[in-house]
Amino acid sequence: MKNPHLFKLKQHLAQYPIVEWYRRRHLDRKTFKPEMLDGADTVAIDWPVDLPKPRIGLVKDCGKMLFTQPYAYWPRYERFLKNNGFAYEFYDIRRSDWMAQADRFDVVVWRTESDPASQYEAENKIRILEMMGKKCLPSFDLVWSYEDKIRQAHMFALHGVPTVPTFISYDRDEALTYVASAPLPIVSKLATGSGSMGVELFRHRDAAERFVRRVFAPGNPTYWTYLRQKDYVYFQEFFEDAAFDLRVIVIGDRIFGYYRMRPEDDFRASGAGKVVKKEIPEEALHIAVRTARAMGAPMIAVDMIHSPRRGGFFVIEASISFQIDTHEQLKLGDTPGYYRHEEGRFTFVPGRFWVQELALRRFLETTYLHRG
Repeated sequence: MKNPHLFKLKQHLAQYPIVEWYRRRHLDRKTFKPEMLDGADTVAIDWPVDLPKPRIGLVKDCGKMLFTQPYAYWPRYERFLKNNGFAYEFYDIRRSDWMAQADRFDVVVWRTESDPASQYEAENKIRILEMMGKKCLPSFDLVWSYEDKIRQAHMFALHGVPTVPTFISYDRDEALTYVASAPLPIVSKLATGSGSMGVELFRHRDAAERFVRRVFAPGNPTYWTYLRQKDYVYFQEFFEDAAFDLRVIVIGDRIFGYYRMRPEDDFRASGAGKVVKKEIPEEALHIAVRTARAMGAPMIAVDMIHSPRRGGFFVIEASISFQIDTHEQLKLGDTPGYYRHEEGRFTFVPGRFWVQELALRRFLETTYLHRG
């Protein structure tokens, strides 16, 4: 079982130069190994013989954080490109000459990092690449809402996605009025944060009020050492009867997913490492499909909770990029596979897949072959 507190400590310490020195000196051996890809089914694309294949610029991800190299997306993308005969080169998008390098490619494939500084870089560069006529995975529209809970909340509201009741305000007086009467406890979240980082539970109104006053004065310190939460609040109702988070991964008509159980001593399930893979209720599958269509992503993980008292599933957030440990993202009993969605019905299909390969295939099919 993973230790969520150790995971969070590693994320925090990775921001400091001495830890980066130690990683380079002692931990670089903990990198991706080709045998990690073994065991997954091959993902093939039916490409017309008379249509030239695009040239791919593949960006290597997971270069910043400790212990993340084995979970990098690029080796899975590379496996798909090799198996399907696409010409590709590694693209160092972080260099000063990144725009000149881009001339060699038709498509840029980049699993962007989730921290605020990296997201700022990704939004800027993907926007320019698209203005240069390049196709990008992810697109600017997807990066715009990735790891930004506020932008996602507005998208969900626009498309009628059922969500946990959420209060977002950039107005100090309105925020103070809200915490004075909101049903307690309430959950506060950073706009940008993953793995339950930047999440706080307020059970007392005076603590919530002090938090609001800090946010709208000097700003509230965050686990990003270079960033404060300033002049906005993001609160969600707390469903005390929710025993788990459910993550449903949608890639076109293929659906995967698993449960993340909430520890007894914590109100957060994400990042705790208590994963259960079993059958997913159809209600949750339909909500995930609806959310995926609203976001328009080749692959998206929809996180939701179930409240027996409120009688349904409610979306918390969604992500176009997330940690993937295995090629078995759904299991029924001992059998790995996925649900195929056809005409409103879901059928289980056995198989082992790296979901990154399926996502890249879907991106190429929808971009060049107009399928899906």
